[in-house]
Amino acid sequence: MTDTARPDLAPEAAGLHAVSLGLSQLAGDDDHGLLERGFVVYDALFAWLRFAAEERHNWPAKMA
Repeated sequence: MTDTARPDLAPEAAGLHAVSLGLSQLAGDDDHGLLERGFVVYDALFAWLRFAAEERHNWPAKMA
């Protein structure tokens, strides 16, 4: 994903933005708390991506 003023170009952008805003609300003024929570979330997403890269399935290419 590229840094752009067009978040609509990446389908995952809205979800990542929502997660980031929610983390900010939870942390308030605690920058270290924000980082602590954020690392858990983004590390989990990264772990899932690594797992999903190897995943194989027989789902239809386009879900109805």
